[in-house]
Amino acid sequence: MKAQLSFTPRNSTTYGKLKAEIEVVSEYLHVGMEKGIPRVDSEKINNARKKIDNVLKDFINDRLSPGEVDQFFQPEVNWFSSENGTYFIPGNSVKGAVRSRIELSTPGSCYISTDRRTQNVSSRYISIFKPDKRIGSDNFLKEYFVNGRSVCPVCNVFGNSGLASRVIFTDFKLVSGKVGIIPYNNERYEVVLKGSKFTGEILFKGLKDEEVGMVLFGMKAFDNAGKISFKEMLFGRFKFMDRKFGRVRFSIQSAVQINPLEDLKRFLEKYHPKEVNENW
Repeated sequence: MKAQLSFTPRNSTTYGKLKAEIEVVSEYLHVGMEKGIPRVDSEKINNARKKIDNVLKDFINDRLSPGEVDQFFQPEVNWFSSENGTYFIPGNSVKGAVRSRIELSTPGSCYISTDRRTQNVSSRYISIFKPDKRIGSDNFLKEYFVNGRSVCPVCNVFGNSGLASRVIFTDFKLVSGKVGIIPYNNERYEVVLKGSKFTGEILFKGLKDEEVGMVLFGMKAFDNAGKISFKEMLFGRFKFMDRKFGRVRFSIQSAVQINPLEDLKRFLEKYHPKEVNENW
């Protein structure tokens, strides 16, 4: 007879909440639109149609040369994630970034967000995080676990196939800052500029103190002489290619029914995670 699976039930009615801010500390941040979701701006489309009509008329009437026509057409833009005019960082992207750092740092964790098998891993990523290729992935549905019959501590919080997550990240919406379009690698990218800020919420369902601390650690939290502070985190496109891209920092705006600093301390005391310096 198999031993009983060890994981935390999902029926808790105890909730905690963090309102958090993400600040862009690099020159640029690009988080792309999901594939298959084009940005549609009817006003810009109508204006573009009028301009194209005028340009074609001038070209047909020999008032513009082919070279002069080219100036009215620009390469496609890789848009920043947005909807109805609101720029945002998808909650799942934030959650994945936080989770992967915990997986790479916490003893007894499996790798879910951390893809150790792909052949396209950046050498800089490997030098910074040093993923262990020997570590496998829990599969709750198939009852395969790296720790015998116990769900790994990270999956127990963040979920697994067939096992609901106990932490939810909302989308982080742009609340201040500037957006621009820049050329990079022979393409054009819409980017959010340094100093821009996004806000969102992190909801905890039935988490123990050290599990809340685990999430905070994944956000790069640390005990700064009795105050909770946050280190820079690599995030978004080109973060391993160019220092001008992909550096952000969390901060806490408010907390409900949790004590961030004490929770972080409990996590550090229980798991002794590996510290990683991402500031390459």
